[in-house]
Amino acid sequence: MRYMDEHESPSASENGAPAAPTDGLDALLASPEYRALAELHPGINCFEVLDSAVAPESWLKFLGFLLDSRAAHGLGQAFLRAWLGCLDLSAWPQAAPWLEQLPPAAGTHARVHKYWWGGGRFFEVLVEIAGEDEKPLAVLGIKNKHGCGEDRDELRDLQRQLAERFPAVPKLIVAVEGYQRAPFGLESAEGVPVIHQSVKTLVQAAAQMEARADATVDWLLACLVEFLEKRMLGIHCMNELARDHLRKLWASREHREALRQICRFTPTLRGVYDRLQFQVKKQVEEMPRETSPQGSILYSYFPLDGISPKEMKIEFIELNHRSERHGMWVVYVLDASATEPDVGDDVTLRIMAWWNDEAAKKMIDDMNLRNHLPASHGPLEGWANWEPIWVGRTHTLVDLGAEDLKALTEIVADGVRRTFKTVRERMYEVVKE
Repeated sequence: MRYMDEHESPSASENGAPAAPTDGLDALLASPEYRALAELHPGINCFEVLDSAVAPESWLKFLGFLLDSRAAHGLGQAFLRAWLGCLDLSAWPQAAPWLEQLPPAAGTHARVHKYWWGGGRFFEVLVEIAGEDEKPLAVLGIKNKHGCGEDRDELRDLQRQLAERFPAVPKLIVAVEGYQRAPFGLESAEGVPVIHQSVKTLVQAAAQMEARADATVDWLLACLVEFLEKRMLGIHCMNELARDHLRKLWASREHREALRQICRFTPTLRGVYDRLQFQVKKQVEEMPRETSPQGSILYSYFPLDGISPKEMKIEFIELNHRSERHGMWVVYVLDASATEPDVGDDVTLRIMAWWNDEAAKKMIDDMNLRNHLPASHGPLEGWANWEPIWVGRTHTLVDLGAEDLKALTEIVADGVRRTFKTVRERMYEVVKE
């Protein structure tokens, strides 16, 4: 169990001390350049800029800054306490004991660990309420689940890690997403309740703080409110409105037939991927046996029901049979640059590795694939427990039809030809039956 700074590699030592935040927000707020910018209240949103160009999920780093009572925002625990007061617990009574045991702000402070790792899983933000002796009195783990499928194994692992690391301390996990999910049955495993909350609660707390913050923090708070409302709540509300209109249209037999015809002839990335599966199978069968995968190929989408999925994972059973019993997988992924890719967006082939525990992670490290595979075509980008291994070619979508199908098939086939033999050899060398 350990704490990990956002700039540190997940493979660093497990015995490190708690890492101090290194995102430089304190220094930023103190700089004359930032103060001049904040006083102007420019018509840009800093999180839109950072999220798209510099630091994905930058709002989570700022959230950690706001929750740290000793940071330079001057709010103490006010934001944390305001947010806890905004939580909707009507469906989550199991969180009430944690709130009742929460010590008052007086005589305590909130310290934050960003990207807190344990057992191969992580919280984006972990908050410890500590007394003057620095011993934790209560712990709050915050997990970003916006745009993610439900992963009960992940949440159970995080419950276990908190229970092991803080055995005698009240603990709570808040999964933050665009809407508030209904309870689903693992809320208090390991004595650690999990509750799902909409980012609307963060918006409400940030709005409360705007009147209390000085100009340097006020602009960031205003940007946070605007960003969350537009990027997360706005999308959710628009989806709900679209569903409501669709239900009304579907009530008419005539409209239903028209909608079916529209769906039949609307080009989508999912349609391209569905046809690509046959083309990849054909290409693999034509490859020399010593370099090509043997056995079935599995495909899965994220999101599962998306008509324009951001990811399509390609799993070769030959690799899975060797690795899955050890809790690790090496998969090929077609990864789009946009959450809902369309014409003009990029799709890149990547090789990624997943591990369930430290033993599986060591196997991935021992395979040392990065040093055995050809040079990557772009920067390695990791996601959560996914370890980036290799980056293939990129294609910009042009028609969601025949041209994209041909280009993406060539990219996948080229990637398999150039890498699969090495991946298989390294896996069979390291991962024993």
